[in-house]
Amino acid sequence: MTFDGNGHVIKNLYINRPSNDYQGLFSSLSNSKVLNLKLENVNITAKNNVGAITGYATGWSGIINNCVVDGKLTGTGNSIAGIENNIGGISGYLHTTGAVYCYSKGIISGVNLVGGIAGEGDNVENSQSEANVAGQERVGGIIGSAQRVINDAYFSGNVFGMSAV
Repeated sequence: MTFDGNGHVIKNLYINRPSNDYQGLFSSLSNSKVLNLKLENVNITAKNNVGAITGYATGWSGIINNCVVDGKLTGTGNSIAGIENNIGGISGYLHTTGAVYCYSKGIISGVNLVGGIAGEGDNVENSQSEANVAGQERVGGIIGSAQRVINDAYFSGNVFGMSAV
């Protein structure tokens, strides 16, 4: 699937599902492309795998490119030993799908694996976050836990956490 926003703006995306996983504009993506999209005034509250563009993205041929997110994302899941959570400005879980030329700002909070671009993931390039990112464990300005490549990424917000920050 390819979704090209053609530079359009989606305003006031509101999702309040504190008991549900995989929440975002797209719940999950596999080998998909999301391009040229801006989300303003996002407000998403969900349990695990939460991101403004997608809660969960995977697949070698997938990419999230030239996307901008501004808003508040909150993960309500509380698992640390069971790992889950994955809260990110662009994608909660971003595995093998790349995030290129992406930007996030706002407030991003959860318990475990929380980041300005992705909670857990890899392949972030030429991206920036100005978000305030808060969690307990594995919290980062760009990615809470990086598995592979982070190139030319810039962070200028605040990060709050207790372990592996």
